[in-house]
Amino acid sequence: MTVDGILIGGGHNALVCAGRLARRGLEVLVVEQAPALGGGCSRAEDNRVPGLHHQVHSVFHRGITAMPWYRELQLERHGVRYLEPEANIAFHLSDGRALVMHTTGERTAESIGRLNPDDARAWESLGHQWQPVVEQVINPLLESPPEPAATRRERLEQTAEGRTFLGLAGLRPVDAVLGHFRHPAVRALLCAIMVLREIDITVPGQGFQLAALVAGRRRAQLCLGGARELAEGLGRALLSLGGLAWTAARPRRILLEGGRAVGIELEDGRSVAARRCLISGIDPGQTFLELLGDACPPGLAESARAYRYSTVGPLFGVHLALRRPPRYRAAEYDPAVQRAFMHIFGADGPEAYTGLYPACAQGRIPAPICLNGSVPTLFDASLRGKGGEQAAFVWQKVPYALGGDARNWDRMAANHARTVVDRWNCYADGVQGDNVLNSFTNTPLDTERRIPNMVGGDLNVGHLSPDQAWDSRPFPLAGDYRTPIPGLYLCGAGTHPYGNVTGLCGHNAATVVARDLALPALPE
Repeated sequence: MTVDGILIGGGHNALVCAGRLARRGLEVLVVEQAPALGGGCSRAEDNRVPGLHHQVHSVFHRGITAMPWYRELQLERHGVRYLEPEANIAFHLSDGRALVMHTTGERTAESIGRLNPDDARAWESLGHQWQPVVEQVINPLLESPPEPAATRRERLEQTAEGRTFLGLAGLRPVDAVLGHFRHPAVRALLCAIMVLREIDITVPGQGFQLAALVAGRRRAQLCLGGARELAEGLGRALLSLGGLAWTAARPRRILLEGGRAVGIELEDGRSVAARRCLISGIDPGQTFLELLGDACPPGLAESARAYRYSTVGPLFGVHLALRRPPRYRAAEYDPAVQRAFMHIFGADGPEAYTGLYPACAQGRIPAPICLNGSVPTLFDASLRGKGGEQAAFVWQKVPYALGGDARNWDRMAANHARTVVDRWNCYADGVQGDNVLNSFTNTPLDTERRIPNMVGGDLNVGHLSPDQAWDSRPFPLAGDYRTPIPGLYLCGAGTHPYGNVTGLCGHNAATVVARDLALPALPE
């Protein structure tokens, strides 16, 4: 079989890339080793409660409906629907108070003002000041292939918004937070959100993320029917454009002719030829060290081996099937808490989040136990059990190599789940006792086993540091989606801008491939 282009991996970035290329007339095939497309965009039915569905990996999708590829691929025509809860994030304090981030800056400022009027004024002032930075600089940078660093800096220095961006970008995110806000809870909330978006708040280079939080309009959204519906919608869009997708098809190696990537061989012995391009949506290690193997040029192999994964990327999850949803105690302070989409609790100040980095690097469970979670079924009745049962979960940032060995999770998961639920119980009623119908855990090792692309359980598929960002992500030899192997491109979360469910890695990669192949432009 021969097609124009092959995409390795069926995660959402590869599907976005494939759909955009198919829309420009390229005959593409997506090859995915799992039984279903989507990678972390999945859902699972509870094994004890009929009809109840859990989302194990991916729930909070930031501003998906504003992404350019979402509109281009007309996903709503293919059944994809999103909800953006107005009470977007609730940050719980140990004393029963809470800070609620709403979808509007004014309501968020009101919530902040109950804790600290000065911070509320700063929130509103910075929101106005930074809005053009977000709209004219940050969003365009993330939605485009990366420029060389020197070119990007020279261009940005020409405008006031660009200079503001550069000033923020040079900061550690935690320092940007501490420099603009005073109340410990406000500081902790902002640090927590960046950590949960896989931003390392302790290294310079991503301080501009604070502006995106304060002035940006892209809030957490819920895909109705579960995250799997995004993957299935992308798959339907691809098929409608003439593309193909194979599942349960594991690649064995990338085929080269004269040093050029010309196809793949599958584990079952089948081969597929690619006339024009081969695009990998999986991590650099699998792409270069496993699928290319001995055919990988020494310099490229060395770069792939040196690629670093995040020690604060992995999650430990506890998922509960409940008769009724939890009742958060902070709702007495602010009733909007009970209607919040994401809940964050366990820390009253930012030091708990900076402390994650040394603890995880040393293989220790961080203390205090900081959690975030949700009850997606409150917002999406289609996921509830047949008797109206609810699915709730909490996640904790933890080390992959617990005590120096990831296999320790297999014997320690149950005990740690009890500790996590005890911590959850400090903030919410209904997460223990007769209200609980079923429970299960998901460890970083479970994540890696289920989704090999997430090496070490790293949801970001690579640490986001100054030397692994922009045109150096994953590394300079492949920092613009092109690789030193002619015909071989990258489009996964290990490319610019970074992981999370945004689809921008696949979107930007498709722009580069379409440009290289001189594919026809589409009308606006």
